[in-house]
Amino acid sequence: FHANAWGLPFACAVTGSKMVFSAVNDGEVLCNLVLDEGVTHSAGVPTVWLAMFALFRISSLAALSAAALVPVGAFLLGETHFAVGVLAALSLLVFWTHRANLARLIKGTEPKFGQKKKDAG
Repeated sequence: FHANAWGLPFACAVTGSKMVFSAVNDGEVLCNLVLDEGVTHSAGVPTVWLAMFALFRISSLAALSAAALVPVGAFLLGETHFAVGVLAALSLLVFWTHRANLARLIKGTEPKFGQKKKDAG
């Protein structure tokens, strides 16, 4: 999740994508901005993260799920093969940085949110 979110400005620059930002979080302003600028899609990774977190209460599982779906979503939205490849590389980076979490998920020992960590001693 983090690499995809933080990497988005770089991925857009590399692929020649136009980015549109707003200083105002108002529905009418955002709707007009989307229409005026011809926005075709927006980054929605937090939605996937929140859904997975709500279901399983495991932050790393939510992050890995969101990261895995970013290039899939880009492909389904008709992004260029290059853009999908860049996003897939960023997703792999997320999996690499979460490799300890991934090992615990596979073992079934990754703690859920609010669960106390077991004493190492």
